[in-house]
Amino acid sequence: MKIFISQPMKGKTKEEIEADSALACRLLELAGHEVLGGYQDNSPKTKHEALWCLGASLKMLSRCDALYYIGERDKNTELPRGCEAEIHCAGSYGIPVFYGEEGLRRLCFQGLKEKA
Repeated sequence: MKIFISQPMKGKTKEEIEADSALACRLLELAGHEVLGGYQDNSPKTKHEALWCLGASLKMLSRCDALYYIGERDKNTELPRGCEAEIHCAGSYGIPVFYGEEGLRRLCFQGLKEKA
């Protein structure tokens, strides 16, 4: 399966973003999945850079079978707006969404089952 990674990025460096997703990406790849998403270092430096990045993310998401959000889904906490938009679009187009450690376990198990 192709898995899109959604994660908070605002105020983080490229290194921090990559470190946040490194373990999940590695586990998903070991389970046989292809991982898409992550830091966009080719975005134009404009007033609406975040919107450009969201557009690029949605293009990647359109090629995926599932979305994995790095973090837990807490009803009392708002998700970052880019992640919220990605999750909303995934749900609207029938792409399953997985959250946090439990979602990562489920995706890895599914991938290992498919490899067997």
